Amino acid sequence: MLPLLVALRPTHWTKNAWLAAPLVFSGRFVHAPSLLASAGAIVAFCALSSGVYLFNDVHDAALDRSHPHKRRRPVASGALTTGSALLAGTLLLVAGLALAAWVDSTRGPAIEALAFGLSLLSWGAAYLLINVAYTLLLKSVAVLDVLAIAAGFVVRLLAGSAALGLSPSHWLLVCGFALALLLALGKRRLELALPDAGESSRPALARYSLAGLDRLLLLAAVSCLITYVLYTLSPLTVSKLGSRALLASLPPVALALARFLTVIKRPGRGDLVSLLLRERWIMGCAALWLATAMWIVAHRSVA
Repeated sequence: MLPLLVALRPTHWTKNAWLAAPLVFSGRFVHAPSLLASAGAIVAFCALSSGVYLFNDVHDAALDRSHPHKRRRPVASGALTTGSALLAGTLLLVAGLALAAWVDSTRGPAIEALAFGLSLLSWGAAYLLINVAYTLLLKSVAVLDVLAIAAGFVVRLLAGSAALGLSPSHWLLVCGFALALLLALGKRRLELALPDAGESSRPALARYSLAGLDRLLLLAAVSCLITYVLYTLSPLTVSKLGSRALLASLPPVALALARFLTVIKRPGRGDLVSLLLRERWIMGCAALWLATAMWIVAHRSVA
């Protein structure tokens, strides 16, 4: 059971916290049915993402064995058999889609009110399609690989909105995409900086350079900061909150981005998720941002 648990990558479930962003910005975190719907969506995507990881590990087992860190993955190392991984992955995908369908059945607003008219189940299916394309093709194509990773995060924002029957702000989606692109580029930089992780373990890496990635990282960070400011000052956000108070949540965002640009360049950092979870400054800024944003939204002057 331990190899299977490791293969599910539970630390990577933190990525699905993105589904809770619409819950925070809409102020529905004080509404029990919305909390339940958001929690259900997060659990559904945890199941979907773990199922994707299992199928990806089976597909990439040969390449992973030549990677300094990925060779320790249960499927690549032989600790988890291919058959067991495929069976568990299938069960998780079915369970995730079933839970997404259940959350949709509990939602009141009509589907037409959602972004692009798509339900949580539809966004779950879109997430799977993106990951199938990534595993089979896009991860080997420079630029398209990071765009696919970023798209997966944006789908999480849209899925979190769908779970609540909401259509997200365009500026929030653009900001989310910029942040997701920053994370995807950071992931590639960490991989490229490994001394013995060459083209054989990740073909697309041959198309990147550390200097080029550093420039793209800076551009993505600046874009994220600017679009977040534009989101906080947008007429829609101001009308919902009754003020521009959400701009007060900007300092921890700026500090976290600056810290990320610093630590991502340090050698020997390995996995991006592990790096972020170990970074007290970034985690502290994230907690401060969350507390500030929730307080501002909860105390908005317009109902």
